Amino acid sequence: MRIGIVFTLAAVAAIMAAAGLLVVAPTSALPPRLTDGDANCDGNVDSVDAAVILQASAGLIDATPCPDVADVNFDYEVNSLDAAIVLQMVAALCCPQLAAELSIVTLPTGAPYGELMDMTLTITNTGDAPVTRRYNSGQSYDFIVRDGDDIVIWQWSFGMAFTEAIEHRTWAPGETVTYSAVWDQQDYLDNQVPAGPYSLSGRDVGCSLTPPRACDLSRQLDFEIVPPPQ
Repeated sequence: MRIGIVFTLAAVAAIMAAAGLLVVAPTSALPPRLTDGDANCDGNVDSVDAAVILQASAGLIDATPCPDVADVNFDYEVNSLDAAIVLQMVAALCCPQLAAELSIVTLPTGAPYGELMDMTLTITNTGDAPVTRRYNSGQSYDFIVRDGDDIVIWQWSFGMAFTEAIEHRTWAPGETVTYSAVWDQQDYLDNQVPAGPYSLSGRDVGCSLTPPRACDLSRQLDFEIVPPPQ
């Protein structure tokens, strides 16, 4: 079934590209902040992003202009599954029962320079039926920090090892699961990052087994690291 879906979506992308219906924005058009699913970097998440992902998946273009946010199911690949999820997001079909909230305890006043930052992502089942999500490894969540140029400077899971066994988690009606992590304001090279604007993404990395089936379940917020006192 999956092979058939991939072929069909790729064929649609090829037809649209041949007809000149798809326009891929250049990377120089990056907005200040990128949103998950905005594969063509135009500041919107819509069906054109799904088509751009399909173009890349079918080899019609080398890559999507914004591959980091095109990988909406967070499996380190950009393919037709991501395109299908983007279409679900556009149709507001993703995860109707699971509500996600992302917070940093030091906000909204700003994060003091050089201090530890506690971040929390809560997932709550707001519906009246259980919701089950599947995880392809022992990892169930992640946190990512991007700088003002939308470059990933820190990721909670970087360098970690997780079991490869497939796992499942079920939320009972009204149940809340909390994910948390601490960032020391250092980048991948263990250097203190400068003061300025940043964005935090927190996401559950599983995929729903409850219709409608979808993977993306994330939240993003902007924050600022306050300069140290002079």
